Amino acid sequence: MPIQTYQLSLDFEQILNLVRQLPSVEQEKIRQEIEKINNLTPYTQQMADEMDELLAGVTVEED
Repeated sequence: MPIQTYQLSLDFEQILNLVRQLPSVEQEKIRQEIEKINNLTPYTQQMADEMDELLAGVTVEED
């Protein structure tokens, strides 16, 4: 029997409405996960900037 796959597409408002229907404990877990992601953003930007600096001096020779 072939495996069926489905693509789910939700916009931000739909996701927000679904989250609002969850119990407050679950909402808090989601809020904490979003907070973790937000805290990583400056760090990942710093890493990207450092990588750009490292690669700025690299040249690739093609045959």
